[in-house]
Parts: sequence; C-alpha cells; structure tokens
Amino acid sequence: MLKSILLFLESVHSFTLCMILGAVLIAPDGLADGWLCQGRDYLALINTPGHAQHVEIVGSTAFVADGSSGWLVIDISDPTNMNLIGSFNTTGSVQYLTVVDNILYLAASEEGLKMFDIQDISAPQLLGSYSVDGAVCKELEVVESIVYLIGDGMGLQIVDASDPESPVLLGSHITLGKAVSLSIVGNTAYVTDFFNGLQIIDISNPAETMLLGSIETQARAQGVEVKGSVAYVAGHHAGLEIFDVSDSEFPELMSVYDTPGVAIQVTVVNSTAFVADGSGGLQILNVEEPSNPILIGSYRTPEDSVGITIDGDIAYLTDGGGVHLIDINDPKISQEINLTSTRARAEAMTIVGDMAYITDHFKGLRIYDVSNRAEPIWVSTYDTPYWAFGVTVVDSIAYVADYGSGIQIIDVSDGSAPMFLGAYDTPGGAIDVVVVDSIAYVADEFSGLQIIDISDPVFPVLLGSYDTAGSADAVEVIESIAFVADGSEGILLIDVKNPTNPQLMGSYNTPYWAGGVVVVGPIAYIADHNSGIQIVDISDPFSPEFLGSYDTPGTATAISVIDSIAYVADLDYGIQCIDVSDPTNPTLVGPIFTDGWSRNLFVDGPIAYSVNGLAGVQYIDLGDCPPCIADLNEDGTINFFDVSAFLNAFAKEDPLADLTGNGTFNFFDVSEFLAAFSNGCP
Repeated sequence: MLKSILLFLESVHSFTLCMILGAVLIAPDGLADGWLCQGRDYLALINTPGHAQHVEIVGSTAFVADGSSGWLVIDISDPTNMNLIGSFNTTGSVQYLTVVDNILYLAASEEGLKMFDIQDISAPQLLGSYSVDGAVCKELEVVESIVYLIGDGMGLQIVDASDPESPVLLGSHITLGKAVSLSIVGNTAYVTDFFNGLQIIDISNPAETMLLGSIETQARAQGVEVKGSVAYVAGHHAGLEIFDVSDSEFPELMSVYDTPGVAIQVTVVNSTAFVADGSGGLQILNVEEPSNPILIGSYRTPEDSVGITIDGDIAYLTDGGGVHLIDINDPKISQEINLTSTRARAEAMTIVGDMAYITDHFKGLRIYDVSNRAEPIWVSTYDTPYWAFGVTVVDSIAYVADYGSGIQIIDVSDGSAPMFLGAYDTPGGAIDVVVVDSIAYVADEFSGLQIIDISDPVFPVLLGSYDTAGSADAVEVIESIAFVADGSEGILLIDVKNPTNPQLMGSYNTPYWAGGVVVVGPIAYIADHNSGIQIVDISDPFSPEFLGSYDTPGTATAISVIDSIAYVADLDYGIQCIDVSDPTNPTLVGPIFTDGWSRNLFVDGPIAYSVNGLAGVQYIDLGDCPPCIADLNEDGTINFFDVSAFLNAFAKEDPLADLTGNGTFNFFDVSEFLAAFSNGCP
C-alpha cells in the first residue's frame, strides 16, 4: 500500500491525494450498484401530528409549520435519523414560518403574525404579534426587520418589526381577491392573487404602495418566486407559468408547463424550478431557458404536496403526512406510466407472455397487449356477472375470482374475443384464485378455502373445502400446502394432498389482518394491513415461527418477493420496497409513491405494476442503478478500500484506473474518481 501511494505521489500533486484521503475520512460508506434506483433518492419522512405546510432550514435544524398542530423543531443533522427537539402549539393554524436572527416569524391564519425569541429553542418566548380583524394570514417574508404579510382579507401588509414587541403597520395594499403568496425583490412586491393572477406592486414607499402592473394567470394563481426579471408562478391546474417581468407595467407570459397535478408552490435554485404539485408530488424542471421548461425529475408523495424548500442537495417537500426529504443531487423522472385508467376500480393483474389481464371491479376482465411495456394497447374486455377481484391465467384460460358469482372460466386464446367456458358459484365471496395442475384454489372470504376440479373447464366440480375462522382474502399453494391469508386469524397452512379432505396443519396469528401472502422457500411473507409485513418461518408447517416484521407507514394489502426485496402494496403510501435478505431484520430500501392507492401489485422482472384501484394500473421501472465507477472492488459500498484499489491500479497503469478511457493515466483520471467518490453512486 505504501509503495502504491509513493508511486502515486510521483505522478500527481500531493494535494490531490490529500483531497482523496480527506474525502474518504469524512464520507460515510455509500451503497453502490445492485440496489433499486426507484426510491433510492428518498431519504426520510418527518411524520408530523398536523398538516405540514412549510419547512424552513437553519443549519442542521428544521422548523415546520404544521397547521393546527402549531410548529415543530427537528434536528436534521442526520437526515436518516432525525430527532424532535420541540413541538409548540399556538393559537391559529400555522401556515408559514421563517427564521431571521434568532427570531421565528409565524403566519398563523386568523391570529396573523406571531414572533418568537428562539435563542433557547427549548423554551421559545413570544415577543409580539400583529393581526388584521377578519383576515387570514397565509405567508410572509422578512427583509431587514420589515415583515411583508399576505392573506385572505388582508392583501399585502407591510409591518415594521424592528421592535418585535411593538410591531407597527407601515402601509398596505389591498388586492382584489385572495392574496396567496409573495416574492420581494428590491422595492417591488410580486403577489399572487388566487382569482386575479400576478400583481406587481411598488413598495419603495410603504405608506403609499402603488400597483405597477398585473397579468392574469391561466388558472388560479398560487405560489410565486421571482429570479431576476422572471416570475415563476405555481398556476394550480395550469401547472407552472413563467412570466417576463422586466417591464413591471406590462408583464408577458413566456411559457406554461402543464404539470400532472395541481401546482401549489414553487421555488427556483439556479436554473432549476421545484414545484410542489399536489397529487403530482414534486416536479423538477430545467428553466435555463424560461421559454422552454424541461422536466428533469419527479417524485410522488402519498398525499398532496403543498410546500417545497431546497437546502443544498435535499428537497423538503410538505404534504398532509409530514415532510419528505428527497436527495435531488441527480433528479430522476419517475418511471410511472399509466397502463390503464379503468374508469372503475382495478383489483388485480397478471401477465402471461405479452398479454396483461386486469380485473376491473365493475367491468370484469380487461386484456391489454403489453409487448411494448411502455405503451400498452387495450385489446378487449369481458364483463363478468359480479365484482371481479383475483385472476390467474393458465394455458390460455383465465380464472377470475368474481366475488358473488364464484369463479368465472374464460377462454383467452384469442385475446380480442374472450369466450365464456364455465363457472362455479362458490358459497362465499370469491376474492383470490390460484391454479395448480387441474385444480383451482379459491379464497372465498367468509367461506374459507374452496377446492375445485377444473380438468373440464366447461363443467368445474367442487372437490372439497375448508371453512376458515376468519376471512380468506388470499391463497398461495406450494407443494400440496395451501397458505391462506385469513384476515383476523393470520395465515393458515392447509394440507391439500387429498383435495377432497383438506386438513389444517398449522397457523400463525398475525397482529392485525392478513390480507396477502407469498411463500419463498421456507419463509412466508404476509401483508398484514396496519402492522405492515410479518415474516414467518414455515420450515415446520405444523409450527410456524415468527422471524421478523417491518411496520410500513400505510396499510399493507399485498406482497411480492423477488431477489430478497419485498414489494408491498401499501395503499396511500404506494409500494414500499423492503430488503428481506436478513428476514429477522428487514430494512427499508425506499418507497415508490404511486398515482393512487396501491391495492395490489404484480412484479414482472424489472417492472412492477401497481394496481391502484380507481387510478388504474401503473408501470414502474425497478431496474438496478447503473454501474458505480467509484466502487472499484465491487463490494456494493464505496469506502476506503475503493480508494486503495484506485491507488494501486493507478500506480500499475491498470485499465481499471483509466476512468477517462483515453489510454493515459493522469490528473483527469484522479479527478474523475474523486468526483465519483464524492457524489456517491446513482
């Protein structure tokens, strides 16, 4: 090692080595290739008790405006392990806040402006307040002890807070509708009015403010940020609207980018606009050319995104569930493609070859050509008699669990013309079905497990049944054992070697409601609704034993396990990706927030299909990250050992160290390695 370092020093300046060694000393080990890129940028969730509206970052501390729950102070020095410093309730719903020189300024709805001394953050002291009768304070900005307030019924209020104990009104400007957001640039206030677009106001003399100009937005105006001579307006259903305001009297529309959700707030850093887009989550746009904004990244959140704050490489996105921390160093566009909006309720799906079969609660079975996964084509629909839930397809025959009408058996050999073959009306509500050999196993809700001979699909015949004590919601059959997710009774292991006389072997009662189950080797993975996933050792089917669990943030309704990653349909929290390589200690890889409530899912190689009920089905790319050039020893992490590998390879002029690929070994290779090491892996 020492010889390699000496050789290296002969080739490059010693300060470069110091930079590399410095980087490795201060940088923690980082994950390299082999982990899901989807969700990798999601860092953490600050789960707040109220409805998070806005967050302000001061050093390693986050201040959160949490609506009716007041405001929170959180230590974010380690974004993956944050700690609550304090939670403070106050009269009025806190909509917005900012911190200047150890004073916290709150926009507290009907209570107006409140100012707190936070030198001792554990014991904040109220300094003073200012309000307007009948008005609702929504947002504020502080410039050199002058506080600019806006809100419903107050327009723009300009308050001298140099003595925070005795704030003094300097002037005001009443907008025609509801003032929503503002951006102060020099002597000009840019105010968005919900119904009247962008208002440009001269505030050089606060006592005599004057409207300079205005421009209507295409939809209701929400947040605003002004950079230079360009105003960026979150335009509700119109998306991001960009205006040239170089001439304050005659602002002009430059462009509109129609975001997928409802644009509520926007912030601009350098040439990148970050839009809190309601149901569209976070939309990230390159606005280097304001006349031509380009989408460069997007991230879904479980609830409507309402606020956005950027601090370095981290975006703090607020929604009803709290504050989401997202690494935006390398923005990615969510690989989510709407497979189908069924106009009813998608329940389940399977793919055989290039055909996707989707059960649509009220419309039966829908068939799509997915030979091009990114551009599915509807082929046909077969309307079943009742409510279509589960589906499986074997040898060109689709078996649909159709609740009140049992199982429907459909010939799909010609996908464009599905044809009824037969049916068996089970006594309960058929929810799930699997087929093994010539037998269909039906999870029949409160009638338990039904076992049906389908060797003649035109005339299916009941072989046997097992009436479970709970609600049979899902079934999996492995080696003559039926694993039934039985709601409040957990999972049941039923011997079906003799299908005419199924016998209970063992059971495991989960904490909540077993709604889905998948078996991999000697382990059963259970989607247990409000208790997340439960992992059970079934090597002895007569005595299943608990191995581990992971409490997902939502409601776990279905689960699939591929290559030691559990994909969990978690309703309003989308798909949760959990590393179960150590089943006794499952850990979160990352969430994938979907376009609706993820009720079910189907994983097909590197693609996950999230079945989102009323929002249809979404295609999600689960591919591994691209190769990480800093992970030279290919052990899955980047750390000191990769530095050592690079130094040795460089000294030997090994092609491994020729990171520029030009056949020479020089400072540029060192620089490339240093950049890759510092940035971590994608």
